Amino acid sequence: ASARKKLNANAEELNGLMEELTALRQFRDTIHKDDYEFDGMTYKDALLQLQKENNQRTEEAINSFAAFQQVLADYTRASLKLMDELEALLAQQEKEPEEAEYVVFGFGIDELTHALVEAWGLPSLVAESLNGENAANNRIYGVMLASQLTHASRRGWYRAETLELMEQLADHLMLSLEQTIALVHADAVEAARATAFYGIRPVAAELVTNAIEVEETATQKPSPEVAKLPHEGTFCLSPNLPLAARNLRELANHMDGSLTMGEAIKLATQALHEGLGLNRVVFFLLSRDKSQLNARSVVGAEHEPHFNRFHIDLYTSKLFRSLMSKQQSLWLDDPNREKFQMLLPGNFFDITHNDSCYLMSVFVKGKPVGLFYADRHSHECRLDERSYRHFKKVVIQTAQTMGHLHGSGGS
Repeated sequence: ASARKKLNANAEELNGLMEELTALRQFRDTIHKDDYEFDGMTYKDALLQLQKENNQRTEEAINSFAAFQQVLADYTRASLKLMDELEALLAQQEKEPEEAEYVVFGFGIDELTHALVEAWGLPSLVAESLNGENAANNRIYGVMLASQLTHASRRGWYRAETLELMEQLADHLMLSLEQTIALVHADAVEAARATAFYGIRPVAAELVTNAIEVEETATQKPSPEVAKLPHEGTFCLSPNLPLAARNLRELANHMDGSLTMGEAIKLATQALHEGLGLNRVVFFLLSRDKSQLNARSVVGAEHEPHFNRFHIDLYTSKLFRSLMSKQQSLWLDDPNREKFQMLLPGNFFDITHNDSCYLMSVFVKGKPVGLFYADRHSHECRLDERSYRHFKKVVIQTAQTMGHLHGSGGS
């Protein structure tokens, strides 16, 4: 914050000096040699005076710009240091990317990316690919997969995370896994050739390095002590109950039709994600023919394109069909998982990679509208009774607010 303040101050000073310098030069160009005289100065004296002031202002501008560059360099170094910390955390502790970002920066990188996309006026495809709920669009889904594959391959070409993304990409491109891997590896090599002038180690170089590491690891048997070590990368979002309470009040205070559906959902998902510390939150909107629940808003799964395509076919899921029969909730966890497992969609656990979650349907004026899903993403970060009570409060209030949306339903 201090660096940004100093940077802005120097930038303003530099702009001011440049304007003065330009004005001086324009003034000099208007002098007529034969008739100019001011305070007894001849043309020659006046010109020398202007040149002196010109040189002085130029030197001040150069000094200010040098200070500007120094602050920018300091800011860049600090950013790179934080990025190094993030990469180290991801490599050493196996954290989920969005969780590691909160540890290092205090916010998700996608929040910064959204701001930069808007500030720089980047193409709409870039902006749309940052929103998980757009994963249903095949073109955008391809961009999401490519982005995640880029990050995953740098952490290791032969890790389970990278291979899973390869499988998703193969399915997306309708190619075999072998064809997809060959295609991606070839593209990585081509990219390395095309960007050699950057002077950084290309990710293609890790193809050989990672392969050697995998081969060496495969020949080593882990000791029983190592096998029993707990997962060190566990990161559980800390609840911010004042934020949850504030958003709950905000929803309650807008029962006058002043909110759109998008605004109401945003308040609700923020209350659940940041307020209650629920890592992943999804609001599913019921399709017009009432046959499917489609992800309308996804929070906390920015690095999971496959999860972002989450949709539920009500014809093949007795549990969700039952949930959508009236407004009700379910905490799926150890005591009842076996009971409900056969009633869930066949791919439910493959998509969520999690076996504990909160579910609650949303009814507006007696009619089904959608459903909220929330989890803590990790087996080590267990859901609890208090969070479940607050989850239900937020969803109930959201449903009540949706009954008074702006216009015919908002957007």
